Amino acid sequence: MKKVVIAVLGVAAVLVGFAALPFLTVADATTGTLYGPARPQGYQTCFMERRAVFTDGTPRMVRERRCVFAE
Repeated sequence: MKKVVIAVLGVAAVLVGFAALPFLTVADATTGTLYGPARPQGYQTCFMERRAVFTDGTPRMVRERRCVFAE
């Protein structure tokens, strides 16, 4: 009986994972809904950059959008 319960819970976890998959982003890739347009005119690609800021006395992580010019 215990093996059946574990198998059912495992299958349920996999199904929930597949149902949640469309809501996840890959490597901070955004389509432009939250961080402005997906790619400004004249830029080749954009990405989110994480960096540490220590100016306020407490260190914190800041995410900024960076875009690379098309050459």
